[in-house]
Amino acid sequence: MMGLSRAELVAFERVVPLFERGRSPSLDEMASAANLSHRSIAHRYVRRWRDAGLITFIEGERRSYELVRTSDRLREFSDAALLAEVKRRGIAS
Repeated sequence: MMGLSRAELVAFERVVPLFERGRSPSLDEMASAANLSHRSIAHRYVRRWRDAGLITFIEGERRSYELVRTSDRLREFSDAALLAEVKRRGIAS
């Protein structure tokens, strides 16, 4: 499994609640939720999350994003300090 940067992991934790609303979020919604300044950064993160196996999507299809693994899966490739910081900031439950 591909390793993600701390910023990518924190952004993912912020985006997970969007998937729990029952519909696929848009790139703009994900960029806003993750506090990313540009949609292009959200697009890069989405591809990295897909490569890490956290989400799937169909190329060229709008709102085709699906959550594959929940934040529990992050424990397999993130360190304990990152998870503690994410929880301390109230980003994850």
